[in-house]
Amino acid sequence: MRYEQLQSLMDGDLQVIKYDERKNLYVRFYDKRKQAYVTRSLGTSELSGAIDKAIKLWQQLTPLIEAGVPLDASSLEDCVRDYLQSEKVRVDAGEVLPGMLRDKTTQLRTFLIYCRLQGIRQISDVRPHSFNSFVEWRRDKSQKITNGKDIRLKRTSLNKSIREVRALFKHLRKKRVIDFDIELMEVSTRHEEVRTTNIAYTDEHWSQIEAELLRRAKDIQGERRELLPSQRYFRQLFKTFMQVMVHCGARPTELTSKLEWRDVTFLNIGKTPTDQAMSAECTLHIRNPRGKGSRITACDAGLFLKLWRNYVNSWRKAHGFQPIKKSTLVFANPGDDTPYVYGNYSKQWNKTLDSLGLQGLGYTIRSARGYYVTRQLAAGHSPYLIAKNCGHSPRILQQNYEQLSPQELIAEFCES
Repeated sequence: MRYEQLQSLMDGDLQVIKYDERKNLYVRFYDKRKQAYVTRSLGTSELSGAIDKAIKLWQQLTPLIEAGVPLDASSLEDCVRDYLQSEKVRVDAGEVLPGMLRDKTTQLRTFLIYCRLQGIRQISDVRPHSFNSFVEWRRDKSQKITNGKDIRLKRTSLNKSIREVRALFKHLRKKRVIDFDIELMEVSTRHEEVRTTNIAYTDEHWSQIEAELLRRAKDIQGERRELLPSQRYFRQLFKTFMQVMVHCGARPTELTSKLEWRDVTFLNIGKTPTDQAMSAECTLHIRNPRGKGSRITACDAGLFLKLWRNYVNSWRKAHGFQPIKKSTLVFANPGDDTPYVYGNYSKQWNKTLDSLGLQGLGYTIRSARGYYVTRQLAAGHSPYLIAKNCGHSPRILQQNYEQLSPQELIAEFCES
């Protein structure tokens, strides 16, 4: 493309030029390291204003040129790709979990769709206010485009998307690709949002669920044939897993893939040996160094775990497997002492709900955490201590897990 040089500054290192086929004026910087020019649009066709902008831009970018920072006008897709690659390095180093990288990738792919719709393709096109309409688009329109469902994105998912975009541009500023912050903030109010998933169980429904889990654990006949020993073992495991979840409030994966027998301490409270053997009090050392941090959780799941340990040792002995060690996962697959695939837990959960007719109520395995928090609050325990036991802040406890019903509040404050 032909151009005309209109002004030469800084001994020729800075030039204001005009391309034949473009309206606005451009500035060219000479990069001595690469022995080439870096070109930027000045966004104006007026020469006097263009010269002032060119000098200001030169003052900003000269330190970057001298420091060897790339000044190519990268596309947003290139920037996202480089950012995700740097996050993959963190995954490979064990700093973050692979699931976090998958979430980032999904959120930023949707963000790039928005950018293409807005005509924002190059990083040089971005201004602080460029994404002011992103929140409305992501909340109200993105689902129709990405999965064909004309539904409104929930506040928590919307904020997750906003956080990932902000993290991307924080990374770009740290790398000195941009020199400003974007005007994109999280949505801070709930606006009476109706919860549709991870609903805390009611006492009545948990009683039904626990009874069904007990029935399934004792059943030896499947739909087509007699259950295999490994299938019966997993049903017993799942029953115990859900009971422990409800009584300790842990995150599901903290129990399925992190909790080892050495992490369980039975307190054995009681005056007689029988009382001590039947004591439910225990502590769990929840190992979560790459997530919310490790912690000690005090709970009354001890009796379930004692019975489970006896069952596991007996089952292993009867089927020729090695006895458990201190380093064995509490909910391990006895075949190779590794965690079961989480999908196995989901299948058992769905079958349990199907048999009780409780599908569609928003109950999930993780609902046990909300049920635990709600019961502890109703029992009068300190929100701070409950939050500490669960491994999150009191604010998150109130925002995501406290689900006291009107009946529970009436019972607490109005009934003698």
